[in-house]
Amino acid sequence: MKKLKPLGSKQTTRKLKHPGRSFVEKNGYGKDWPKQRAKALKRDNYCCVYCGAVGFRKKDKRGYKRWANISVHHKVKIRSFYNSRTKEMDYQKANDLSNLATACHRCHKVQDGHAKMKGFVYV
Repeated sequence: MKKLKPLGSKQTTRKLKHPGRSFVEKNGYGKDWPKQRAKALKRDNYCCVYCGAVGFRKKDKRGYKRWANISVHHKVKIRSFYNSRTKEMDYQKANDLSNLATACHRCHKVQDGHAKMKGFVYV
């Protein structure tokens, strides 16, 4: 587990309000994230568990094949696994397969609370 460096005076109040979010923005999802992400995608057969949309592979600017319309969603937000007392993140629990779900971009936004949806239309 990584230790968080002390917050400097230039930190915004938003980052002080959510130290777990600040930690994730700075350090990413942990060393085991690529493997756990691949396992979750394979387990869910590269389909969104919420609406059934199927992911497809597309070449990016550098020529690598990437999943274009599908991502892996943390059911419990990763910042919830941050311990502000010890200044450490528990990546093992955060990236556990039971906490991960494959989602299309539309459903991922809805699950994170960034959009509301009725049927397949944003409200």
